[in-house]
Amino acid sequence: MTSNLPRVFNGHKFRVVTIKYFPTIDHEPEGAGGLDTRVRLRDSLNTRMLVDIARHLNFT
Repeated sequence: MTSNLPRVFNGHKFRVVTIKYFPTIDHEPEGAGGLDTRVRLRDSLNTRMLVDIARHLNFT
């Protein structure tokens, strides 16, 4: 069975929506806040998994 899903994402940039739920996921805003504010991920379980998956599948 052949999958149509890409094996790598060629550096594609994804937008992720999350809420703080430490120790699973934690972040802090980089800007003044609002709906389109970038966040900096803090060290947490899901952050580590997301970083490893992004490295393996080539996306940011």
